[in-house]
Amino acid sequence: MNRTLVVLNLICAAGVLCGQSAPTPEVGLDVNMRNEAVAARGWPLVIRAAVISTDGQALTIGLKNGPWTQALHLTISDASGAVQNWPVQLVPPATPTLSLSGIVNAEAIWLLAPSDTTSIANGLYTLSVTLDTTSTASNGTWAGKVQSTTASVQMEDEPSPLAAADVNNKYLAFAAYGRLHGDIAGALSALGTLINLQPDNLEGYKEKADLLAEDKDYVDALTLYQTAVHKFQTGNPNPAEPATLLTIGAANMADNLAAQMRNISASVHVTASGLVYSHTSKEFTGTVTVTNNSAAAIPGPISLVLTGLPGSVTLDNSTGTLGLNGYPYIHALTSGSLNKGQSVSVPVRFGNPSMGAITFAAIAYSGM
Repeated sequence: MNRTLVVLNLICAAGVLCGQSAPTPEVGLDVNMRNEAVAARGWPLVIRAAVISTDGQALTIGLKNGPWTQALHLTISDASGAVQNWPVQLVPPATPTLSLSGIVNAEAIWLLAPSDTTSIANGLYTLSVTLDTTSTASNGTWAGKVQSTTASVQMEDEPSPLAAADVNNKYLAFAAYGRLHGDIAGALSALGTLINLQPDNLEGYKEKADLLAEDKDYVDALTLYQTAVHKFQTGNPNPAEPATLLTIGAANMADNLAAQMRNISASVHVTASGLVYSHTSKEFTGTVTVTNNSAAAIPGPISLVLTGLPGSVTLDNSTGTLGLNGYPYIHALTSGSLNKGQSVSVPVRFGNPSMGAITFAAIAYSGM
């Protein structure tokens, strides 16, 4: 082979020629998931720097001391160019060293609490991030300096009433802030409010489902995904694009739930007591008892799914409903195990305005 060709092939393999440059990170920036955000004072701000590798090449960012996020420097300026000193909090990264590729990317998050945004003056603010490891990179990691794209946020007083888009932005911001700040209950509350105010807000259903799934509540997560898919199909009988993210999410929740729950009807005996009508509550009350007939303990949680209820009958003290069919279920055992021969009884309350016969089948599941 020609010696010159061999040298060129070696140089090509080293990435010197042939159009392949050394891997370099790129940094994108957004505020509350938008490049040009509008937020009201009293709303939280979630500032996100997404870091990717140029052309998807493998790249490692690590510092001699401290996590990689210490190499990020956030700058916030007002419309006149004056640098601002907002009391942002940097969320600790998942790992101290960052390894990027065409598949694996990463992000850094700064949070600004709702109580802190109340003191920010109305106006337009520009944000940028510098990633600089020039003098701090550990051995064998990327050393250099890059500037992010810019993002902006328009701060203003909250209008009354809020436009539909503002309602969406407000409660998604509170949900994201709650999740990242460790306030899961607050995040779920914000998403619940959003869904109540905008019952067709598919993003609200998806975000709440994903949050519940993080806590392994796949039953309610699946119901939310299925509801979102149903609403999408109902509102878009001939969609230009399928609801791929929703259908994939529903499938993933179904897989997770199937792996988590186990039909234990063959291992238990389920009996229902007679029902007594209360003139005070206008309900029929009774108990359903689950007995472990197997030779081994059955791990909890254990739930009963009631199928075959007449259309006018409701299980008023249900834990929730399962899937689009809306089968009510109720927890019989929330923790521990149901030992061999042991029984557990759960009270049930039925609403029955038609006063007809109440019939149902109770299917016992472990793991939900």
